[in-house]
Amino acid sequence: MKWFVSFICFLLIVAGVLSETSYAEGKQNLKVAFVRDNDLWIKDGKSGVEKRITKEQFVRNPVWSYDGNWVAYTEGEDEKELWVYHVPTNEMKQVVESMQQFQWSPNDIKIAFLANGVLNVTDISAMDQTKFENVALGVGSFSWNPNGKEFLVSSVANLLPTGWTTVDLFTVALDAKLDPNKMKHLYSLPKQSNEFFAVLTSRFKWSSDGKWIAFLGIPTASISMDMNTLCVLSADGKVFQQLGEMLFFDDWFKWAPLSNRIAFIEGEGRFTVKNKHLMVNEFPVHQGFSFTPEGFVEKGFTWIDGVQIVVSRAKESDWSNDPSERPKPSLYHINTLTKQQTEITKSVEGEGDYMPIYLSNTKKISWVHVDENKAATIYMSNLDGQEKEVLVENIGDGNLYEDSYGWSKMINYFD
Repeated sequence: MKWFVSFICFLLIVAGVLSETSYAEGKQNLKVAFVRDNDLWIKDGKSGVEKRITKEQFVRNPVWSYDGNWVAYTEGEDEKELWVYHVPTNEMKQVVESMQQFQWSPNDIKIAFLANGVLNVTDISAMDQTKFENVALGVGSFSWNPNGKEFLVSSVANLLPTGWTTVDLFTVALDAKLDPNKMKHLYSLPKQSNEFFAVLTSRFKWSSDGKWIAFLGIPTASISMDMNTLCVLSADGKVFQQLGEMLFFDDWFKWAPLSNRIAFIEGEGRFTVKNKHLMVNEFPVHQGFSFTPEGFVEKGFTWIDGVQIVVSRAKESDWSNDPSERPKPSLYHINTLTKQQTEITKSVEGEGDYMPIYLSNTKKISWVHVDENKAATIYMSNLDGQEKEVLVENIGDGNLYEDSYGWSKMINYFD
């Protein structure tokens, strides 16, 4: 029996060593691109050094390439000028002077962007020879397919004397070059009715097995401020479902990494202080369940795996134009199977914890903490909030991080 106990102890010691090694390696690989004083900065987990990339530019929307060697970002207050920065060589290149949407390839050094309804793609390694290639016309929104070989695009509805046309979805080959023969119709969204209205879509997100696609059906601008429809479509275009109404925040709907479960923050109304609840649906069964206690609202969330979620949660309140009068959130851990919920951060009066992000390589969560002086700091900790440490200090005005929209414009991780 002694040898068995010794063997178990040995396994526990080895597991602990492997866990520490995994964390150390994960932290070294972690890179953070963030905006400080409107300029782009990068912090490398290996060296721990922060580096300022731009000088006196108005930078937003930093996004890492799949390999962590490039960062794409926008310059200018209108956020239309697209640039890329090469980390190993410290080289900066302008991709295009004006665009409305961009996205890196999931497995290549190519970046696609949308400009005036034209979908274009740029091979960053060959920019000196070919600036970009046209892919498709009449595009309202797009996303790379997870295979990196094609796009899913949506059209924009037009208003006719007889009413609005439908929004149509198409798969488009990467090398289409405007050739209609390389574009295939996938699905037409429902026509305008009391139950559904959309004139365009958001980007598209695939479930972990690639069988389901989630996106927002977006109505005209005035209505979109208060409600958009979260839709799920099967990848073959045969099954379409509407899950609920929500704000136009891209980070407010996410598939679980290991299951066909989708979580989203539902609720009509443009103010994030009221009627915002975390819902979880599983496919193909679409019956949803709310995890938000009465009297609270969710400000953002992250999946840990197919079961666990960490949310940023505050007390529900009426809207105030003074940010200091709005209730501040704390982080909560949720087990969606047992329904158990545990508060993992508890801020003092006037401080809040926003937009948790799970860092899979380090097995840690990261979030933005805003103190009573509105100074914002990125923290990292275990899933239970223990062993908290500062990741990046002084990332600007904390009011910028009160919703998912501000977060996505200011910070991006390569994990």
